[in-house]
Amino acid sequence: ATTEIYTLSLHDALPILALAVTRAQADEGVASAARMAFTLLGPVAVLGIAGRRIVYQTRADGEFTRRTRAALLIAIGVVFISCFLILTMTRTPLYPWVLPGFDALAWSAILGFAVNHSSVMAAVLPAANLRAEGRTFAIGVGRVCATIAAVVFVWLHSPFDDVADVAWCVCSASGAYFVALSIARQVTGGGPSVPAETTTAGGVR
Repeated sequence: ATTEIYTLSLHDALPILALAVTRAQADEGVASAARMAFTLLGPVAVLGIAGRRIVYQTRADGEFTRRTRAALLIAIGVVFISCFLILTMTRTPLYPWVLPGFDALAWSAILGFAVNHSSVMAAVLPAANLRAEGRTFAIGVGRVCATIAAVVFVWLHSPFDDVADVAWCVCSASGAYFVALSIARQVTGGGPSVPAETTTAGGVR
């Protein structure tokens, strides 16, 4: 549990790391634009946290059904589309009028943030399985992998002089987290098979 808490703080600090590097290597306008992107996606992040708790509780009560897995896949798509559309608003005339001084985000930055948030949502499924199996150490290792991926990205792409650099930095971390958890899950055989929906006299349970 201590390892999980420690690595959780590292994983959550990655946006701060990316913003700090951007502030040190680029002008304040780039860092401000990146912070604004995170702020605009705040509601999506909050809903994602709530959804993650629901998924964790569902898995704690028993194996995922095919319906649950399908719902999670839909949620991943909804997160991606929502983030993409929200940030696309920065490219409309409304954005500089509401928030003067902020420039439109590049398409590469918009795509990077959208992929990042959907990757975080995708990692919920293997994380929930590992948590239910009491394998918190594997989750901790996944978060360490995420941190390493972000640090390597910073090293390879310095200087950070564009909002897209921040977006893809955190995206690389989230992608590494998802891959690490998925590998950890598959190494042990992926757990029991997914139960089919059960039909009773009252209908589908």
